[in-house]
Amino acid sequence: MRLVIHVDLDAFYCQVEHKRLNIPKDKPLAVQQWNSVIAVNYAARASGVTRHLSASECLQKCPEILLAHVATIGIDELLNDGECGELKILYHDAQNGLIKLDSRRCKASLDPYRRASKSIFAAIENFLKESDLRYVVEKASVDEAFIEILDLEKIDSIMEQSLDDQEDPIEGCPIVKDCESKIEPNKQNMAIKFGCRLATDLRHHVHTTLGFTMSAGIAKNKTLAKLASACNKPDNQTFVLDEHIDPLMRVTPFEKIRFLGGKLGDSLRDDVGSEDDDADSHDHVKQQQSTAEKTTAFDLQALTVDQLRWKVNDLEQAKWVFGVIRGEDPSPVIPRSLTKSFMSAKQHRPPLKDVHMAIQWLKLLAGEAWGRALEEYSLNHRAPSTVTFYYRRPGQNTRSKAVSVPASIVLNQSSYKPLFDHVYKRLWLIVQKEQSVLPVNLLGVSLSRFKEATSLDQSIEGFLRNPVGDSPWQYIESANTTVQSVNIPGGNTTVQSVKRQQARGKHTEKEQNTMWRCTRCATWFYSHQQEKIQEHQDHHMAMDMARDYC
Repeated sequence: MRLVIHVDLDAFYCQVEHKRLNIPKDKPLAVQQWNSVIAVNYAARASGVTRHLSASECLQKCPEILLAHVATIGIDELLNDGECGELKILYHDAQNGLIKLDSRRCKASLDPYRRASKSIFAAIENFLKESDLRYVVEKASVDEAFIEILDLEKIDSIMEQSLDDQEDPIEGCPIVKDCESKIEPNKQNMAIKFGCRLATDLRHHVHTTLGFTMSAGIAKNKTLAKLASACNKPDNQTFVLDEHIDPLMRVTPFEKIRFLGGKLGDSLRDDVGSEDDDADSHDHVKQQQSTAEKTTAFDLQALTVDQLRWKVNDLEQAKWVFGVIRGEDPSPVIPRSLTKSFMSAKQHRPPLKDVHMAIQWLKLLAGEAWGRALEEYSLNHRAPSTVTFYYRRPGQNTRSKAVSVPASIVLNQSSYKPLFDHVYKRLWLIVQKEQSVLPVNLLGVSLSRFKEATSLDQSIEGFLRNPVGDSPWQYIESANTTVQSVNIPGGNTTVQSVKRQQARGKHTEKEQNTMWRCTRCATWFYSHQQEKIQEHQDHHMAMDMARDYC
């Protein structure tokens, strides 16, 4: 027995814009990004407006529609400001109903939606904490989440009081129409009934505190709950009982089930119901089907595990498909792990050719990433230790360069200039060594490999002793010892300083007398070979990132 609730905000981006513009929700509205719309409210959908239409097409279908462009950040503000302070998020007014922007000089910012999402999920967490129930929340995206209630014994005791009161209706809509509101009083169904009460109160709490509406699906697993939440929108909830599962699978196109789209769906769709299928237990699948008909989850039940394995080329995946098309899904609700990385990137059409503009864009991207890093630090007391520069030239694959970055650079509270200086001096120059990186049709900056701030204290202190622009390596000599271990801020490589008896070359005596040994691969360098040392560090970091994220 399980109780899973899937909550899904209704036309979330549009709701955020309704609140920002303070307009009624029955006003047709679409969220525009450049020349197409990425979100449409329900009032506009009634007039035939859909996502991916152009702005002019939306106005043709619904002349009274309001187009709200997503916020942007642009390099013109950087050029006028000259300082690396907080980036300015701008909104844009429509002219004759249309919003026209030069996408070459600004990029979309989805920060307002991300921040609204955080406030909503904080309200959900607060509500669940006050419910005095054990629960787990898995954030599935910016506007949806799975909630599993773990106190099944407590639910049993609560719902025992409802067994004698069959006149108490279940709150919400059954996923199968024409189903009686009275339910069989088994433990699973009573848990669903309790979940409907909880979902009603949760939706009311979010609406009264923040003004956002959401729909919910209540079922015994994640698959059924997500199918249910998509029904009867907006601002409603739908439940799935055990007796609903079989009729639901008969009418549900299997691609509607989470994870059964894309390539996996293509492999399952091929030859369903062909004469080679052993479908004696489901003769109805043998019937002639027109190409216009959708293959339902029930249709796929004609396939055995072996047949599914042959289609998906994986036994465990075949077993999972075999269960999920029957409404069985054992996958747990798992709290989403903390952020591993985030990126700020911009595609350039036509390709960017001017060096000065490329530097300005790099500054803007570093600033956007810096803002995210400050938020992560304030929420979870973590900071990234790696900064990566991405670029793509026309007709080539995306390339990247990564270097370590001291936490004190990222966590500068007043300006992202130290971060930009670090990115520019280390990464841009590395790229320029190969050949001119220009022209490019993609630039990006990402921050990754987050660490607890307590583990970064030593690196921060070390960096504060060395100003921005100095070598990120620490050179330490001891007059009393011949070998000394040295930790590199922001990295995992340890080097050893070894005194040399003879010095050659034109470098200083200190540089000549110090050699560096990488304890990970035993490679030696002279201290004045800073460029080679940094390249060697980059190599180890790239290998670490490949291991961590691939």
